[in-house]
Amino acid sequence: ELPADKRSAFLDRECGDDKTLRAEVESLLAAGSEAVNFISDPIAGKFIPDFAEHAQTMSPGNTLGHYVIERAIGFGGMGEVYLATDTKLGRCVALKTLPPSFASDPNFLRRFSNEAQAAANLNHPNVATIYSVEDFDGLQFITMEYVDGQTLDHLTPDGGLEINQFLEWFDPIADALAHAHEKGIIHRDIKPSNIMITSEGVPKILDFGLAQIEQSIAGATPANDI
Repeated sequence: ELPADKRSAFLDRECGDDKTLRAEVESLLAAGSEAVNFISDPIAGKFIPDFAEHAQTMSPGNTLGHYVIERAIGFGGMGEVYLATDTKLGRCVALKTLPPSFASDPNFLRRFSNEAQAAANLNHPNVATIYSVEDFDGLQFITMEYVDGQTLDHLTPDGGLEINQFLEWFDPIADALAHAHEKGIIHRDIKPSNIMITSEGVPKILDFGLAQIEQSIAGATPANDI
């Protein structure tokens, strides 16, 4: 938090003769200055206004193959999400679309397939299950488990979670991430808005669009090269 011209004197005083500590702190300061607004600016931030123009392009009753749109759930950096009914299996699904106008963009297409590929390689009760990847009349979409609940950012009070509640939710979240890492998948976008708490109090990790996938899993196409 100190101005740059006062940091050297501060480090002289606090680090003393510990050259290793001094070098480590200076390297962290240098990395921080290079990062600029990496944390505060979303990776897809510059695209969000474009997506906003395409928000809720489908209405209740519209169909995509054997899926009937019930209502819009939301939209964001990767597309639109709807609650839909799978008329073949008689179940509710979350249907995530990639608007056709973005399907030709290799970055968006890579992120879209990345999300499906990463989550499909995981079998864990605290990761939202991917059902299918489909293409209907040029509209690409993913169907996945519909998680009825609220995201963690909406459930966390201003003063933070009570410790027992924190442990009840974060122990399975950590276990799910460990399972993903064992499978060679790193989420890379864990944040409260990507964690859904079901109406039964079960946490579910969502949105693997930025996941890094080991080459042995990704195959010939480097889906993690974003």
